[in-house]
Amino acid sequence: MTEQDEHAPEARAPLLSRRAVLGGLAAASMTPWLINAARGDDSPPQSALNAPIASSTTPLPRQQHTATAFGNGLILVAGGLHHGVLAGAEIYGPDGRLHLAAPMNTPRYAHAAVPIDGGVLVLGGYGRGPLADVEFYDPKTNSWTPKKPLNLPRYAHAAIHVSGAQILLIGGCFRGVLSNTEMYVL
Repeated sequence: MTEQDEHAPEARAPLLSRRAVLGGLAAASMTPWLINAARGDDSPPQSALNAPIASSTTPLPRQQHTATAFGNGLILVAGGLHHGVLAGAEIYGPDGRLHLAAPMNTPRYAHAAVPIDGGVLVLGGYGRGPLADVEFYDPKTNSWTPKKPLNLPRYAHAAIHVSGAQILLIGGCFRGVLSNTEMYVL
């Protein structure tokens, strides 16, 4: 052991609680397992958690959906495929309970989602074809608001919240595989 090793901070694993993987091909009926979030003054908006609790703790089977952590301990699961394209959305609260959220305006799968401004922005995807539309989920009102569209429809892409109102979209598909990026400004 070197002197440098003696002074290195000890690595610690994240604390996990009973909650986690949300859907997918093989995991469509799993009970959720999420990283435990501390609750402070910025507790989840109660309006999102006042939505009806689903009769089951098992999410609707789906694939090619998004699961986005936002707020303080909330996870929004949106869209995907299951016997057709889904518009439905669900919220997992910090209590591990499943709450039904308002459905998106446009059914979609293979979309991207990023947490921003206390809610979730859903970008592009595939519905009846490649989508350029964007929607914002506001947990305070449990509603979706359309936003300005992307410059180019795309699906199966990545999106990263860069800073402020800027979201970087990378690759995806539209008339073939895309090698471009788009800086979307909300």
